[in-house]
Amino acid sequence: MAFTGNWKKSKTENGMAVLKHAGFPDEQLEQLAKATATIEIKQNGDHFLEKMTLGTIVSNTEMNVGKESVFNVLTGGTVKAVPTYDGENKITAQYDHNGIHFSGYRQLLSPNEFVDYVDLDHGKVVGKFYYTKTE
Repeated sequence: MAFTGNWKKSKTENGMAVLKHAGFPDEQLEQLAKATATIEIKQNGDHFLEKMTLGTIVSNTEMNVGKESVFNVLTGGTVKAVPTYDGENKITAQYDHNGIHFSGYRQLLSPNEFVDYVDLDHGKVVGKFYYTKTE
């Protein structure tokens, strides 16, 4: 598994519905729809450092697969979750935040592409965010 690198969002399936259900206000949704999303990932074994930039929102997260980790949530605040491996190229996590249940995974589809799959409230809203490696 090699998530290390700089990634840029290349396509989205149902992304605005996910952001709206997650709690972003309508006036911010329009800005986010036009914004470029990038993720910088540094991986050392089970330890990950991630910097996500979505427009003017910047989120830094440090996690350890298999151990309780603190995640910064894009809508503000933090949550605790234990990310786990599901096979060689997939990391899963779930948590509750502001009354919304989040379940999702990040799966490496190829050395140059991964998908973030997001399920909110047990299938009420589902989306996919695809990223391609830029370097």
